[in-house]
Amino acid sequence: RLYGHKAADIIGKNILDLYPESLKAERARWFKELLAGGDMKDVRTKIFRADGSLADISLSLALMRDSRGQPMGTVGVSNDITEHVKAEEELHNAHIKLKTAYEELSTLDKMKNELLTNVSHELKTPLTSIICVLDILAGEKMQREHSELISIAKQNSNRLNLLIEDL
Repeated sequence: RLYGHKAADIIGKNILDLYPESLKAERARWFKELLAGGDMKDVRTKIFRADGSLADISLSLALMRDSRGQPMGTVGVSNDITEHVKAEEELHNAHIKLKTAYEELSTLDKMKNELLTNVSHELKTPLTSIICVLDILAGEKMQREHSELISIAKQNSNRLNLLIEDL
């Protein structure tokens, strides 16, 4: 019922008929492992639903033995984990998108830092020269108006220098 099959449609059929062709060899290997004394627990696989679609399942199998210890069949328990698998895939895809976005942002951040370093250097070099010349001129005797202009230029240059350092 879990996979939409009616009992009359599957009683007497080989369980392998419910599995995709690509998984039948794997299933046959499981039965060999069971015969060798192993158990299969929580194995992820797929099974056909009655409508022909595939369901993701978690399967546990055990070998049944008769009173003499001879194998007489298997018993299995399966759980439909289709929604769980879809959620895992969505989470995985979201993780990949986030990782890609993080890598892109890291690249942009590196580019921004390089740009700011270059801009800062290119602005600071001529400003240092201007400040040096203003310092020299400030030490010279000159008219009061010129002295005030040099003082204002020096204040503005120092302020600009602080802004560049902050940058």
